[in-house]
Amino acid sequence: MCYPDKSVFFPFVEGEHGNPLFISLAGREFCSSNYRIYRKTAAESVLCYVWQGEGIVKCKDSEQLAREGDVLLLLKGEEHSYRVNPENPWRVLWFNITGGFFPELASAYHLAPGIYPMVSARVSSLFEKGLQSCFHALQAQKLSSIQLELNRLIFAIIQALSEEFPAKSDGGAARNIQLYIDRQLQNHPECKLSSRQMEQELSLSARQCSRIFYSYYGMTPYEYYMEQKAKLAKNLILNTALSIREISERFGFCDSYYFSAFFKRYFQISPGKLRKNNAPKT
Repeated sequence: MCYPDKSVFFPFVEGEHGNPLFISLAGREFCSSNYRIYRKTAAESVLCYVWQGEGIVKCKDSEQLAREGDVLLLLKGEEHSYRVNPENPWRVLWFNITGGFFPELASAYHLAPGIYPMVSARVSSLFEKGLQSCFHALQAQKLSSIQLELNRLIFAIIQALSEEFPAKSDGGAARNIQLYIDRQLQNHPECKLSSRQMEQELSLSARQCSRIFYSYYGMTPYEYYMEQKAKLAKNLILNTALSIREISERFGFCDSYYFSAFFKRYFQISPGKLRKNNAPKT
């Protein structure tokens, strides 16, 4: 990028009264470890690209992790919140849109609020182009003159997202991905999920698999794989006499310490303590 390697913000004074797609604020932000936003009834929509780091997003009573390469879409009039992962704070490019037309535009393209993972270079370049235009206009003292250009970019971003994340109609493909993951866990629980093998088996790229699966199930194939692995491990802990070490090895962990840390992320309790708490009373 051509502008300084720091946070920059571009506030717009609403000179075009009645612009239904007015961008009130744009920014390129290096967020601190305690960065968080909460809006009870949002006065603006947000379109945000994560170019580094991670954050936690909550909307419609669902929390999701946003990572590098993801787009965040939140709508005016709804409750939402987001915060950074303090161990890896995100850096983001974003537009705040106060015009009332944006929620209608997102709906027309069948885009629900939430996270759109692993977007293409086409989408990220549109965010880059918008922020670069803001910077050049600010230098030329003509920031108020680029609303129309930004409106076109917003339209282009929404259209590109709708093409990359089609409406939830491809349940068959999503179900095939799920079945593939389930088979891998059943037959080779010690192995990592291989994107290349999945591509060959399903004749879909890893990016396509992620988009289709996320659109239908609300999580990536990898997130589903890890969640199911945790559930299978829990079943063995509660219903077999296998040692924690044996279960750890069965699921491909190099030692019990890493397995315990993985398990606690899902169930907030260690494998050993879970087994102890559910042991028959004597």
